[in-house]
Amino acid sequence: RAYLIATGSRPDISDIKGLQTIDYFTPNDIWHKVLKVGKLKVAGSTSQPSLPKSWVVIGDEPIAPELAQTLARLGCEVTLVVSTTRILFQEDLEASRLIQAQLEAEGIRVLTDSRVDQVREIEGKTWVQAGNKAIEADAILLATGEQPNVESLNLEGVGIKYTQQGLQLNQKLQTTNPRIYSCGKMAGSYPCAHIAQYQASIALKNALFFPCFKVDYHSIPWTVLTQPQLARVGLTEVEARKRYGKNVWVIREYFKDLDQAQLLGKTTGYMKLVVGGNGTILGATIVGSQATELIGEITLAIQQKIQLGVLANVYYPYPTLSEIFNKTAIQWQHQRMSRNQTLKNFLEGFFNLRRSWSK
Repeated sequence: RAYLIATGSRPDISDIKGLQTIDYFTPNDIWHKVLKVGKLKVAGSTSQPSLPKSWVVIGDEPIAPELAQTLARLGCEVTLVVSTTRILFQEDLEASRLIQAQLEAEGIRVLTDSRVDQVREIEGKTWVQAGNKAIEADAILLATGEQPNVESLNLEGVGIKYTQQGLQLNQKLQTTNPRIYSCGKMAGSYPCAHIAQYQASIALKNALFFPCFKVDYHSIPWTVLTQPQLARVGLTEVEARKRYGKNVWVIREYFKDLDQAQLLGKTTGYMKLVVGGNGTILGATIVGSQATELIGEITLAIQQKIQLGVLANVYYPYPTLSEIFNKTAIQWQHQRMSRNQTLKNFLEGFFNLRRSWSK
């Protein structure tokens, strides 16, 4: 009665001049190829493949800085090339700048706003033309996205519309043929495994019962596994201000103010909460140690519509990184108080009266 298409995807190979004439890596095959073609160095009873010394990582996808940092920490020289004006362009501006600064501090050369025009092999060396710069490298890693595996499915024959990015779906994850559903990488621009699981649960319920369930990505977290980690859920500051105008609060708390972060030596990062005027949490961005673990609590608060003031009355064990929630909530209360002159005047008068009673 119903069908679910989940045939996955493969790397989207950019139309770069000369790319077909040289060897390159993709996120899907990099470690497999290294194990297969790397020269083995025998040390005692262990064998270890040798990585190419210098790399150019090309791509705007979140996996590009993740792999660039991994390669750099394995001792490689790495240049990360993105076509956008900053890495992780869809993320909070402060977050992407902080992570870019960390990559550069680890020796990674980051070239932004640089489109790769061509690649060539000259005297055994690979050269990458990125904007007005020519970069020499031993290996190229393409992290330019993925395209769905649809060629053999005869989608046109059953009335399904699709593009190179994925199938055309409605909020119920139905294709343009309402009996056929899809999820995961076939569904477009959400490549995380936990988002694919969420989509699969919606699609299966609609296919097995009645098509009345809709996806809502507002309360689904998104993560980038660099170090420090980045995790986001809900609206960014820019998105919230576009939707709600001036009736938005932005609250920040920094890891450097947490005793546990100081004990661990991981003080880089912050949490930013975007909050509505009544305390409703609209979105959150966390950059720092264990960000992907911490984002779960804010995700629950957004899903259950728990206001930020509630977190101010939750006492977290000391010392832990989770104290950042309580500290941020209390900071929001203080900011509200400082802007509410009527309440401040009332409290000042009340406590003057209380002092007079005690005389």
